[in-house]
Amino acid sequence: MKLIKNLAMSIIAAGIFSACGGSKQAATTTKSNVVQESYQELDRCEKYALQKPGSRAVGEGYDYRVSYAKTYAEGQARAEMRRKIEAAILSASSEDGDGYEKHASSGNEGASVRDEGAKKNIATTQIAEGIVKNTAIVEMSKYVRNDGSYHVYVCIEYMDGISKMAENIAKQVEQQVSDDERMKMNFEFEKFRERIENELKKQK
Repeated sequence: MKLIKNLAMSIIAAGIFSACGGSKQAATTTKSNVVQESYQELDRCEKYALQKPGSRAVGEGYDYRVSYAKTYAEGQARAEMRRKIEAAILSASSEDGDGYEKHASSGNEGASVRDEGAKKNIATTQIAEGIVKNTAIVEMSKYVRNDGSYHVYVCIEYMDGISKMAENIAKQVEQQVSDDERMKMNFEFEKFRERIENELKKQK
């Protein structure tokens, strides 16, 4: 009985050792510069994006054609950056409780307020989309999955830096507010730009 138990333990140990060796072997680079996917906490693109969270964003895509997977990943990265910019605008504009978020509307009640709110959201999205157009891919990872499909990570970056991004966002927001409303809300461009930059730096 003891002999059988020892034999079983030897078989289990051999299986574990073999599995560990196989895991290390699966991460080797192939001739096409694509590595076999091995799950890890963060991909290098995700780590790279975290170095400049305000001006970088990362996305991932899957497909059996690597070009499609890259396109999906880039689209996801751009969508992520748009969301971050929109959130930064709304957060920075509501800090003083009487900013762009309120004065971009006419101040009317009921349906008119809802209409103006919708216009404000559209304007915020358009600003974000305009900023995202000035980004470029700065890092990419490609993996082959067990089913033969590709898993691609893409990191995009606003190349002029986060301060310039905040300045461009603030300028476009300023243009959305009429001269009269800007006077009412005591709009101070530099302070608003700083709030935008601070909000972008908080993004993860």
